Amino acid sequence: PSAPTLERIDTSSPKHLLADEVPDSGVVTRGVSTTPTKPIGFFAAWKIPGVLPYSLAYACLKLVTYSLFFWLPFYLTDYLKWPRTVSSRLSTLFDVGAIVGGALGGLGSDLLGYRSPVFTIMLVFATPFLFIYKRFGTGLLSNSALMLVIGFWIGGPANLLSSAISVDLGRHEKLKGNTKALSTVAGIIDGSGSLGAAIGQYFIGLIETRYGWQSVIYFLMTMLFAATLCTSHLFYKDCQELWLKYRTRR
Repeated sequence: PSAPTLERIDTSSPKHLLADEVPDSGVVTRGVSTTPTKPIGFFAAWKIPGVLPYSLAYACLKLVTYSLFFWLPFYLTDYLKWPRTVSSRLSTLFDVGAIVGGALGGLGSDLLGYRSPVFTIMLVFATPFLFIYKRFGTGLLSNSALMLVIGFWIGGPANLLSSAISVDLGRHEKLKGNTKALSTVAGIIDGSGSLGAAIGQYFIGLIETRYGWQSVIYFLMTMLFAATLCTSHLFYKDCQELWLKYRTRR
């Protein structure tokens, strides 16, 4: 048989390029437009549905989580008169609960297909459990158990919002595939949360000095309730869509 002939391919023409062929002029991906996408503007990112309510909710929620993170050991030492070593070790249970809450909250929202129902329901439970912690968390065992619980209900949605929800908003269908909005949206949400946390630390010290620890707990409960209100309309909208999907499947 005759030897096979090699066909000369003109690499100067894009139609001959495969996905793994890289010409001297740069990388060409077959089937994908090489036109650069323009990053979304800062003010345009606020117009993405969900960015504003979630940013306001995270400002309130991060205020609560950071307040508990920084002030909880001092609360256990100053108010409950426990040793500093015990207070420091016990306060880590809040983080343990937050880790479990974030993981299960993310799993539940993935299975459900919606974020706001899981996020809002966890916040609804967070407010009364914080009151229960204030009322019954005076013993070592009860305080440890309740700290795990409030870490689950408070830290869980905070982790969910700073990760999965931020990514979802950065890939919203309104962006039409523009992937350069992800960092902007994540920065807006996290920055709003940091601003709320910074302001909250000032008020925590002020309230504790003038009115005591009981008033601090009520202040944190108010912030949790405000965070719940910020996403209530998203919760209602997503629940309506879930109900319609459920009815169509029957």
